[in-house]
Amino acid sequence: MDSTSKLACDYLCIGAGTATMSFVDSMLTLSTDSTSFVIVNKQPAPGGHWNVAYPFVTLHQPSGAYGVCSEPLGKFKGRREFLSPTDLATGSEVLEYYSRVMAKFVATGRVRFYPSVTYDFDTRSFTDAEGQVKTVCFTTLVTPESYVTVPSMRPPPFPVEEGAATIKPVNALPTEEASRYVVLGCGKTGTDAVLHLLRRGVDQRQISWVVPRDTWYLLREKIWSPASGSILPFKLAFTNALLRSDSILGAFKALERAGYLGRLTLDHEPVQCRGALITTADLHLLRTVQDVVRLGRVTAVRPNRLELEKGTMPLEPGSLLVDCTACGTGGYTANYDVWSPGHIRLSSNLTLFNPSHSSALVAYIETTSTDAAAKNKFIAHSAASPLLVVDGSPNFHGHLSQLVQGVYSELKTMRAIQAHGKKSFNFYFAARTNYVAPCHVPLRKTLWVMFGPARLDKKATRLMRKIERVGFEDMPPVDPRPRKAAASPARMVA
Repeated sequence: MDSTSKLACDYLCIGAGTATMSFVDSMLTLSTDSTSFVIVNKQPAPGGHWNVAYPFVTLHQPSGAYGVCSEPLGKFKGRREFLSPTDLATGSEVLEYYSRVMAKFVATGRVRFYPSVTYDFDTRSFTDAEGQVKTVCFTTLVTPESYVTVPSMRPPPFPVEEGAATIKPVNALPTEEASRYVVLGCGKTGTDAVLHLLRRGVDQRQISWVVPRDTWYLLREKIWSPASGSILPFKLAFTNALLRSDSILGAFKALERAGYLGRLTLDHEPVQCRGALITTADLHLLRTVQDVVRLGRVTAVRPNRLELEKGTMPLEPGSLLVDCTACGTGGYTANYDVWSPGHIRLSSNLTLFNPSHSSALVAYIETTSTDAAAKNKFIAHSAASPLLVVDGSPNFHGHLSQLVQGVYSELKTMRAIQAHGKKSFNFYFAARTNYVAPCHVPLRKTLWVMFGPARLDKKATRLMRKIERVGFEDMPPVDPRPRKAAASPARMVA
């Protein structure tokens, strides 16, 4: 009996994380009723890395703009899904949300979902749960380019010598007890781990925190202030700070003075920001930890010590090493064409720190033309003109200059969509995944929503020009040259 069968679809989507789910959701709304999708997913359920995230994880940004355009996740006031700094969905709530969204996809009859399978790009096939090999005939391959990694998805990224202290991913924290906790990493995951320990009553004297590089934190209650009802005041303050400063670091210090940003200590000037949002109370709690080790990244774990880039750290007997070293934004790159023949690479750089809205925009742009070159003109980065490259690395590690390049990318895309016509800009502006969409803003703030973008628009033009002429002393050049035209899409068959 032949155990091989064929599937045919217009779009073969790899993975069912935030980017893919947002893309498919908007495509179902914007494309014709005959457009079909196959989604193959390594995880048993949709939601990407949320399937293996630590149990105390929550969103850092308000739930109201996260996910897909067609399905709410946040809380409502009347008919409005408002953005509250305290409305942060838990990991289990996010997974339930994506399961609900996937059920809606499948119910349309246009989406087939295959969980717990691995797609073989060479044979263009996968083996389903019944052991049947399925070969996929598709027109367009869709792959996410933001490969978020959390510690439970891989072994420690450094050698661990036999007989060394116990090292476990952050997922183990709720059930593990130790005389000393050594938290490795200071990104979102490391910050969450330290806060979790302190909130559950662990004495700060039992905590050592390995901070390879200090980072800037976004202070949630100021950025998402209920008093403003919008993130636009922060965007305006951010733009003004960059326009007034000769350095990016100087702009961040100005935002710190205004209450938008914070850092662990005034003794260290961070040169990175990965977009982690915490409250001012969280920041004060983090500052209670006295044993902060700033000797660079861990290079090896020995039986009685940690080896780091700039020295060693002795380990007490009974220490638990909490691995938080994975970089959740390390997979973000901007050195490729989003559209190439028969392939869409879902960029997360169309809107900064908002993969939900970025992928919704990719879906919208996909429906505007059949020509890859025309669609790539909406995107600020390309293989010929990459962004986010610092010290030869194309990966986003949160360097302040990469952050500003991300702002530049967002502004360029917004301008291209705005120039494309009213219908295009209406989608960009009104989509649920847009932080400044009218569906999130109180009625009494309508005037700000109406006039805020126009007010910001003039300053945004000046900021783009400043970035292009390298108007900051701590930023590498940005190449605004037109990119090479991509070839028209070609049908790919298996």
